[in-house]
Amino acid sequence: MTYSHGNLNMKKGARTNGTVLSIAMLLTALTLMVLAGAGCSILPEAAADPTRYYVLDDLGSAGASVAPATAAAGRVAIRSIELPAYLRNSRSMVVRAGDNEVRYEDFSRWAEPLDAGIQRVLKERLVAVLGADSVISFPLSAGEIRQWDLRVRVARCEGSAPRAGSPGALFVASYQIVSAADGATVRHGELSVTDLAWDGRDFGELAQQLSRSVARFADEIAGSMPKR
Repeated sequence: MTYSHGNLNMKKGARTNGTVLSIAMLLTALTLMVLAGAGCSILPEAAADPTRYYVLDDLGSAGASVAPATAAAGRVAIRSIELPAYLRNSRSMVVRAGDNEVRYEDFSRWAEPLDAGIQRVLKERLVAVLGADSVISFPLSAGEIRQWDLRVRVARCEGSAPRAGSPGALFVASYQIVSAADGATVRHGELSVTDLAWDGRDFGELAQQLSRSVARFADEIAGSMPKR
């Protein structure tokens, strides 16, 4: 049997192509094995979440406590805590950088809605001053009776970046004590706390200073409660 040169060349080419294909498949298999063996060392390590979460707490007022009100003042219910939208709509702690500029600290956040934290500290402090039976909060349970409703409006609850002086905590709020019977305002007042220092970096310290501000505000309210 005779073979033409064309047939021989075709067979040689087929053998060469098969060899190249086998080598390529082997290299691919070896590469996959190396990758599988290396595993996680090839993938970047997940970065730790730098976010820190803070709460307000009743640390006591910065000054002298008010004298306890008598039980005759009646029972007060914390009806509402009103916040401006820039504080209500974000859990990030806020630093006021100018008269019309605020900065949100995305890695320093409140662990609960700010209005809920303020209400909790207000209630704890008022209970400490007025007594456990004298303070309740909305929503009321069936059968709960109160003589007064407390409405709070918070204008500032944030850090203040250094401008004219050192950075500090900034808390400004007003309150109304109204008759539960007819809605008439019987007491009202405002407190502005701007004298508590803060280093501008430690947001745990800022949370403590704002906690002291809320407690001082609660003392102011307790001292204004009507005496019947």
